Amino acid sequence: MRFTTRYDIANPRFSILATLHEAGHAMYEFNLPRELAFKPAGLARGASMHESQSLSLEMVAGRSRESSAISPR
Repeated sequence: MRFTTRYDIANPRFSILATLHEAGHAMYEFNLPRELAFKPAGLARGASMHESQSLSLEMVAGRSRESSAISPR
């Protein structure tokens, strides 16, 4: 799977969070049923579902107390 993200050398924390967020979008699309591709049942369930999945990865993996200890703000 391939996705694009933004990298800011002056703000690596932003770059990591942006990458996690975009990875969440990519993983959501990757897990849609392939046998239903290009059919209504195989499409994403909407922007709300897409964003909730990508924000979950960003918030849990990137903004948890454990990850903050690794990369101080």
